[in-house]
Amino acid sequence: MSLHDSPHTHDPDEEPQGFWLFSLNRRERVTWAACFGGRVLDAMDSQVYALMLPTLIGVFALTRGQAGMLGSLTTVVAAFSTLIAGAAADRFGRLRVLQIAIAISAISTALAAFAHSFTYLAVMRAIQGIGYAAELTASSTLVNEMIRSRYRARAVSGTQSGYAMGYAIAVGSMLAVHALVPADYAWRVLFGLGIIPALYVILLQRFVGESALFLAAKKTAPAAQDQSSLLDLFRGSNARNTLVTAMISVGVYGAAQVMIFWLPTYLQSAFHLDVTHTGGYLALNIAGSFVGPWLYGPISDRYGRRPVFLLFLAMQAVAVPVYLSVSGSLALTLSVGLVVGLLQGGLATGVQPMLGELFGTRIRGRAIGLNNAFVRATAAIAPAVVGVMAGHTAFGIAMIAVAVSLYLFAAVGVLLAPETRGLDLAADAKDPDATPSSQSGRTGGTPGPVSHTSSVEI
Repeated sequence: MSLHDSPHTHDPDEEPQGFWLFSLNRRERVTWAACFGGRVLDAMDSQVYALMLPTLIGVFALTRGQAGMLGSLTTVVAAFSTLIAGAAADRFGRLRVLQIAIAISAISTALAAFAHSFTYLAVMRAIQGIGYAAELTASSTLVNEMIRSRYRARAVSGTQSGYAMGYAIAVGSMLAVHALVPADYAWRVLFGLGIIPALYVILLQRFVGESALFLAAKKTAPAAQDQSSLLDLFRGSNARNTLVTAMISVGVYGAAQVMIFWLPTYLQSAFHLDVTHTGGYLALNIAGSFVGPWLYGPISDRYGRRPVFLLFLAMQAVAVPVYLSVSGSLALTLSVGLVVGLLQGGLATGVQPMLGELFGTRIRGRAIGLNNAFVRATAAIAPAVVGVMAGHTAFGIAMIAVAVSLYLFAAVGVLLAPETRGLDLAADAKDPDATPSSQSGRTGGTPGPVSHTSSVEI
């Protein structure tokens, strides 16, 4: 079977007929669906913490600093674990790491239901961060490698929308559990439901195959694949690519973490809402986060990574201050919340295709893992910074200052990054040391037409 089950070469500017998901071959569709489902279930587990934070503050008498620490702890642990996950994905395979990651996240979330102190809850939160970070690294690497360049941004963005769906499921579960279970026990039930994603590992084992590019590279140059290291990301052209993608991710995900972690608490404090009404406010923001990736992907595949990324950053840098400054109009707040979610969802997907396209198969897992480590380190700091600033200024102002500063930082990284639209990852299958972005022969602009297939047989 050929690497992408396609005998044709396509012009990246030629638009497919019909919805792109139906244009994928069977192997691509199954892989995409698996990564999408993993993201949904992992996001569901992760967001339970943010949604239950106001309750946990009361149950365990947490200070603002301790509440912020719960948000930061996961990302601190994840900053290290994602490096291990990237190396493991390059050494042992993307799929195997994905399965282990989902199991860790599910089990630790379920065990949090038995929390009796802040310390116990913090430990479970840290373990959950290990699984979440590894899942993101493995699934991003897998979907990047298994989808042809023509559909890559669309597929990767569509996968990211699973985060919004998982968030929505978490909110729905919160509302349902609070309606059926006494408030004193509702949070325990919600955490206990986190065990459900563990069953997903069985489906992955049965229906999903390993990355064809990984298997080809492993077969062609097994020694090179096994002996690669993190230092390879700081040699040659990889060094610049590592820097610019880190800047973009730190800015985008750091700002997103500010909104994701603090938004439920902000809405309750600013509008004096109870848990049920907070869920209603979050609904449109979540809906936007789901739509955003599906909108961003086709535009990025059509017009390029850099211009579309800059456009979304500029709009979000305006939308967030408006959203956090309006408190008198319910309709306006809900409308802007939808836009903020849409832009946030789109931006969260933007860097992933670039990561896949800028690094070769031998180190792609490590590149995504290291990038996620930068993301986690910043995301660990951002909620805590907001918490500290909120002690000296208005809560909304603190959120705006941190988020907008991070958006500007990301914009600088985008301006320094090469354009990668249309690059074929299969080009390095015979030479794992190759950098896919070298196909374009330049550091900017849009590459010319490239092949979407490989002669490698697996």
